[in-house]
Amino acid sequence: MYYAWFIWSLFLLILWLIIYTSIFTEEGRKEMRVVSSWGALLGFTQFFFVPAYWTPQSLFNLSARFGLDIESFIFAFCIAGIASVIYEWFVKTGHESYIGGKNPNQKYRLSAVIVTPLLFLALIFLTKTNPIYAASVSLLLGAFTIWCERRDLIKKILVGGFIFALFYFIILFILTTIYRDFLLTVLNISVLSTGGVIADIPWSQIIFPLSYGFFFAGVYEYTYKRKLL
Repeated sequence: MYYAWFIWSLFLLILWLIIYTSIFTEEGRKEMRVVSSWGALLGFTQFFFVPAYWTPQSLFNLSARFGLDIESFIFAFCIAGIASVIYEWFVKTGHESYIGGKNPNQKYRLSAVIVTPLLFLALIFLTKTNPIYAASVSLLLGAFTIWCERRDLIKKILVGGFIFALFYFIILFILTTIYRDFLLTVLNISVLSTGGVIADIPWSQIIFPLSYGFFFAGVYEYTYKRKLL
């Protein structure tokens, strides 16, 4: 069980490579690279999650010693890219330019990527909200902002978000099947408001990927003024 967090991250990296090499279009691969590169920075948020949410056993015991670890950056890199393109991967669609000149909301096209991290930090520093719920709420608000400003992305946000959440759940189910009680051992269950589990997976690990999938499903098209064909 000591290497479970590392193995989980490496497994996601393998899946990232499989999806990347089989994605339908060159821009889809660009989308994965761009979103994954920015998403990798979210590895720094591990500092807020340890030990408030969990304390995973990491390589060189970095997580317990410093609140940051190598696995978090691999994990953040992979799930951001996968969540951004998993809809295109299933539907086999491409992109074209989005002309938003007639849409007055388009001038606020960066509001979602600004309000999301700001809300997360506000919830962390100004309230006692556990970071996993602060992240989930922030991502949901960001996804809703994209939804309001880019109605053409509603389908991708919803379908892509649910597909990613299912994908994430399957990966976790495999992990917890191999490493029984892994999550229940490393999570700080005593401070989580929801104590229920499904197949040994806590509710927080179901809510988070759903909100994460909703946000990252549309963030590339929203930020770079692209739309699906």
